[in-house]
Amino acid sequence: MAGIKELASYRSCVQRFRENWPQFLRQREERLVQQHRHGAASEKVAENILEDLFTLVLDWCLSDLNNQVDYADLVLSRLGLKYLLVEVKRPGALAWNRHAVDAALDQALRYAHEQKVRCVGISDGVMFYAADIQHGGLKDRVFVALQDQDPPERLWWLSVHG
Repeated sequence: MAGIKELASYRSCVQRFRENWPQFLRQREERLVQQHRHGAASEKVAENILEDLFTLVLDWCLSDLNNQVDYADLVLSRLGLKYLLVEVKRPGALAWNRHAVDAALDQALRYAHEQKVRCVGISDGVMFYAADIQHGGLKDRVFVALQDQDPPERLWWLSVHG
């Protein structure tokens, strides 16, 4: 990882994370008010949190995000290439629930296989996990808690230049 930290794109992304993470946390909390108010929030709330993550914290353009592509909740693409397919669940549905995580990953893998996408992710607005599909299995890329006070630098792997 020492070599990666020397890259200008890495340093630029980390600076962007640090500058925008506090705003991301505030917006995330505002989006989750529905859950606090009603005891549950829809999957759309988690999708909106991820939209903020990818466009505010990371360096994706809003036009790179594609909703509901052949049943996949979110597909990030750039220049016509599909980069990451994300299966999204309602807020809190995945955190500390191994069965739900496994089911969401299986669903993401099915969609990724059908769409020929080599990186999958799952999230519920509380946590985010992404992995590369390699040799019939998954190679972990990122696992982060989205409420951490400090921006996780490993998110760089999900940036446009990561």
